[in-house]
Parts: sequence; structure tokens; C-alpha cells
Amino acid sequence: MKKANKFPYRLLLLVVLALAVIVSVVGTGYAKYKTDVILTNEVSQSNQLADSFRLLQKQAAVQPDGSYVFSDSPVTSEAYYLIPGIHIDQTPYIVVTGKTDIPAYLYLEVIGSGLDPKLGYQLASDWTRLEGVKGRQGGDMYVFRDGFVLDAESLSQNTAGDTVTHDLKVDILASGFGLGREPITAEQDVSFCGYLLQAAHDSALETFVSRFPQK
Repeated sequence: MKKANKFPYRLLLLVVLALAVIVSVVGTGYAKYKTDVILTNEVSQSNQLADSFRLLQKQAAVQPDGSYVFSDSPVTSEAYYLIPGIHIDQTPYIVVTGKTDIPAYLYLEVIGSGLDPKLGYQLASDWTRLEGVKGRQGGDMYVFRDGFVLDAESLSQNTAGDTVTHDLKVDILASGFGLGREPITAEQDVSFCGYLLQAAHDSALETFVSRFPQK
């Protein structure tokens, strides 16, 4: 006799943190980086926005009941089977390390057009929607703390010996992913893209649309 599937309505969800965009104070165009790439060559050491800019999430291990246990090992993409009624407490996050004195805005693009509305997740409260603005991949745009200007003075200073670093860790989600009792049968994809742009204008909105004109 064929064994019945214990979870007949499980859904595959792929979460990708694949793209970080840095626009420097020097040079033209934009520099595109995968995660874990140090900002060198494209911008000079004295004029870069930060030492590194990464989008990460915790590595997940599925349990027999369909829930997940998370380790401290960071990854940039992960696929999950979502079972109705089980919530996955995944909280992707952005890490800016060694922020320099150059003022900058931090943005987040959420790419997930066409997602089934029964798929639930909630952005962290630090993110403010830029109404009517789309990112490079066509996703909805958000800015950190309503256009808070990041520079070395605005971030906490962590001293290790003679070294002072200016770091920032920001949660992308306040709540992870979950379904109600109604199943979804199609695979769902959601991606997050981070932007760190020099504050070239008086507002985060002006800065973004001047660098990435809207169609």
C-alpha cells in the first residue's frame, strides 16, 4: 500500500537575499555586489560608504512536524516547505559594517509580485514605504527609519583595542512566514534587495529616484 503524504498541502517558499547595491560618492553608475563582497576597487578606500554591506538570514533545519530550527550560521537564500498552520520564525537582516562619515540612506526592495495573499509576513517597523516608487527589479521600495541619515556619528561605536567600527544590524522582517489553514498549491518566491546610497539630496525619496529614475 502506498504511504499517504503526511503533509499533502505543503508549499515551497524560496527566500533570496541575493543583491546588495552600493552607490559610492565617486565614480559613475552603480556598483552591484553579492553578499560578503568588500567594497574595494570600485571606490577608493577613503571614499567608500562602508567596509561591507550584507543581507543574511539564519540557516534553517526542518523538523518532523514541519517546523524549523535556526542556527547562527548565516546564509543568503533558503527554501522552506510551508505547512498550513505552522509559522516559520525566519527574520532576514541587513548588516552594514564599518560605515564611514559619508551620509547615506538605507533602502530595502521587496520583490514578490503575485504572491498569494494567504502567505503572511510582516516587515519590521524600521521600514517606511516609498509610495509610488519601484526598485531596480520592480519591487516595492522601503527606506530605513523614514529617511534616517546614516553616518559614523549616527551609529553606535564598538571599540576593540584601538579599532573603532561603525556597524548597523537591521531586521528585515518583524514576523516570519506562515499560512492560515487554507493551502496554497503554487510555489512562491520572495526576494529582498538592499541599497546603500549616498545622501545626495535633502530626502531619501529624491536621492533614490535621482539615481534610479522611475519609468
